[in-house]
Amino acid sequence: MAVILASLMIAGPALADGGSGNVVPTQVHVEGGSVYVIGSFSNPDRCVASTVAILVPANTDELARMMSMAMTASASGKKISLWFSGCGPTPWQSSAPRAVAMSFYGN
Repeated sequence: MAVILASLMIAGPALADGGSGNVVPTQVHVEGGSVYVIGSFSNPDRCVASTVAILVPANTDELARMMSMAMTASASGKKISLWFSGCGPTPWQSSAPRAVAMSFYGN
């Protein structure tokens, strides 16, 4: 039992999913079949990059909604918040946060 408990304590911090904070995105970038949102994000998973997030939606409809929210926030100076789950590669960095959910703040 102690071995199982110790291994869970060691493995736990590696799965530090979390939020980006409320950020005004500066750019939405599409390249190589992926969509990236550029901004000054919190980085709970300690990925190499903290200024880019990879959108990882559940399906194409969700991708369209996430892109619309990110572009609207960027164009209007409004904030979004992303939920990150792990890290993934980008064309510029070895790893960046993978965003699986997004909220838009209109005020």
